[in-house]
Amino acid sequence: NGNAVSERMDYYEWSGKILSEDDKITVSYFDNDNGGKEKEIPVKPYCLKNYETDLSKLKKAEKGDTVNFGYYHGETEWTVLEKDGDKLLLISNRSLDMKQFNEGYDQNVTWKNSTLRKWLNEEFIFEAFSKPEQDILVETVTARNGVKDKVSLLNYSETEKYFPGKNSRKVLPSEYAAQQAFYVPRHEDGNTWWWLREGKAELSIERVTPAGDIMECMMTESGFIRPIVWIDTSKI
Repeated sequence: NGNAVSERMDYYEWSGKILSEDDKITVSYFDNDNGGKEKEIPVKPYCLKNYETDLSKLKKAEKGDTVNFGYYHGETEWTVLEKDGDKLLLISNRSLDMKQFNEGYDQNVTWKNSTLRKWLNEEFIFEAFSKPEQDILVETVTARNGVKDKVSLLNYSETEKYFPGKNSRKVLPSEYAAQQAFYVPRHEDGNTWWWLREGKAELSIERVTPAGDIMECMMTESGFIRPIVWIDTSKI
C-alpha cells in the first residue's frame, strides 16, 4: 500500500516500498559463511498496513465534521472544510510532518517546483493512503498556470476564508511530527508553524505562526505540514 518499511526479523534486515502483495522487496541479511547478502522476497500480508478505514462513513460527512482518513504514523483525523456535492475538502487536524518548503538555496522556487510539493504527491500520498483511499482523491488546480495536485496545502486566501480568526489557525503537531522537529515552539502551548503553498504576493512564501498570524519567511526554513485533499465520495 505504498508503505516505506524497515524491520528486523531473525537475522534479516529489510527495507523497501510496498505497493501490493504481489510486489517484492529487497532483503539485506548476514550469512555467517559469506558475509552480507541481498535477495528479493515476496511481500507478506503482515508487512502491509494493518488498518482499514470505513470509507462509507465519508458519504455522510458534512462541513465542519471530523473524519478519519488515511494512516500516517498513526490514524489521521481531518476536518471537512467544504462540501460540494459528493466532493469533500479535508485538512488534517494536526501537523503531520516537518519539512523545508524547498531543499537547497534557490530562493526563486514556487509551489510548482518545490520539493515539498514533490514529496506530498510522490511519497506522502503512498505512505498515508491505501489504494482504495488513493482512488477517491481528486486532482485539482492548486497554483497559478494550471498546476494540479492530489495532495496540497492551503494558500493565503483559503486560510483566511476557512480560518478567519487567529485562534482557529493554531494547531498542534502529531506525535510523529513533534519527533521530527528540531524546535517546537512552547510559548503558544506547543502549536506549530505550518506551511502555505502560496502567500499573499505572487512569489511570497508564508507560514502560519504558533500564534495564528500569517508571516512571510524563507523557503529554506523548516515548517510543519498540514495537508489538504479533495475526495470524491461517489467513488466509494
